[in-house]
Amino acid sequence: HLEGLTVSILADGAVEADTIVSGGSITLSNAASVVAVGLPMAYTLSPMRLELNMPTGSSHGSIKKINELVISFKDTEGAQYGASLDALYDIPWRTTENYNEAPALFTGDKIVAFDSGFTVDTPIYIYGIEPLPCTVRAIIPRVFVTET
Repeated sequence: HLEGLTVSILADGAVEADTIVSGGSITLSNAASVVAVGLPMAYTLSPMRLELNMPTGSSHGSIKKINELVISFKDTEGAQYGASLDALYDIPWRTTENYNEAPALFTGDKIVAFDSGFTVDTPIYIYGIEPLPCTVRAIIPRVFVTET
């Protein structure tokens, strides 16, 4: 049913180059025992507007600057982040220099720099296009709030 279509491939946890289905099959660049093949699909996570409880009340309508994000992931690889889908940054996933095998899925917190500028509403995006899993458990911003 995918004849003639471009598919994304995950082989033994490693991303293979996209390929076109021909004759009902594909050819892998390396032998693999567990392979997932499907249509390429991008995902975008964009949480609602940031709301902070301050000693002086709500931060709604206040000018804020996000300096850092703490992003809590579960079994994730390959996601990017940014304040715009046009300017995304890679997250350092690889924790080992063994390039002969796919990196393990990451569970834990990643602390990333985030230069949003001073604005009332700062969008946050988590994005991915590769055929890798992504579960975001929490996004904790480190914020500087000015007077309204």
